[in-house]
Amino acid sequence: MNRTQIRVEIEAPREKVWQLITEPKEMEMWSPTLRDLTYDPPGAIQVGTMRKARVESGGKIREFNTQVTHCEPLDYFTEEAQGENPFVMGKVKSVQLTYRLESEEKDRTTFIFTVQYDIPGFLGRLINKAIGESMLRAAVKQNFERLKTYAETGRTV
Repeated sequence: MNRTQIRVEIEAPREKVWQLITEPKEMEMWSPTLRDLTYDPPGAIQVGTMRKARVESGGKIREFNTQVTHCEPLDYFTEEAQGENPFVMGKVKSVQLTYRLESEEKDRTTFIFTVQYDIPGFLGRLINKAIGESMLRAAVKQNFERLKTYAETGRTV
């Protein structure tokens, strides 16, 4: 299982950052590849929530569905991919995403995003070694820098 983690310091209260990473319309404001996100059942994120996303990947709109497996409001949630995935031509077999918030100061939040994924076989190891981790880290880091800007200024990038 491959693992990539990104940490971003955000000058905003934990409650605001939680709202920005869990409310679909807020996520659409700062995530450049997210075209639509819905929850089933609608409402606050909780264990069992299905998150149905339409994301732009490789110039195409693709569906990416996850189910929340762990959730502690204002602290973290973890989701796992369900069904087909749009990543690396469908070669990624399991994806687990964790969104965690930490704060020691009232108006400063550390956002920690962890993605764990598996690309089985020799080809998977080669893909991950050659391009996977570095490209994933760069793309994810850029995405969450947009979250930081949006949380701190209210501006979309």
